[in-house]
Amino acid sequence: MGKIIAIANQKGGVGKTTTCINIAAGLAYLNSKVLLVDFDPQGNATQGVGCTINMNEPTIYDSLINNLPIGETIRHLQTPPIDIVPSNINLAGADLQLVKIEEIEHSVGFSERTDTMVEPYLSKQWFVKMKPLADDVLKHQENEDTKINFYPKRFEKTFTGWLEDIEDWCISRQLWWGH
Repeated sequence: MGKIIAIANQKGGVGKTTTCINIAAGLAYLNSKVLLVDFDPQGNATQGVGCTINMNEPTIYDSLINNLPIGETIRHLQTPPIDIVPSNINLAGADLQLVKIEEIEHSVGFSERTDTMVEPYLSKQWFVKMKPLADDVLKHQENEDTKINFYPKRFEKTFTGWLEDIEDWCISRQLWWGH
């Protein structure tokens, strides 16, 4: 019977991915059979073990959302000698697709101060247009004198992919009237 090791923490930058990659590689080099499952939309564990995937190749997202058998997403690596279920940016929207929608009865609250009904006040949303910024960075990446150099080199492709698929960034929030 195999063992499951889960590394989790809500805080970013605490070494979860690095820990996972090193434990997986260490166990694999000790002749243990290892399956690393990358549940991070950034796919850092996938990239960290040297696994490159195309956007049309199946990932953990396809198992979660499209009911693809997990076995069809596994990639077999030689160095380190592990199996991995890869991830990519598609996983970022999975939480919205996994939400169960139910009919509910909404009881509107009342302000304690004024005894008036508290209701949502929908306002205009403010967005930062990201495409012009991304296009400028991509233009600089084409010039050897102004480009950003990445180590390892494969991260440049990831960076370029993110910039090519960038969407506008919402910087506003909805406020509830009466609060």
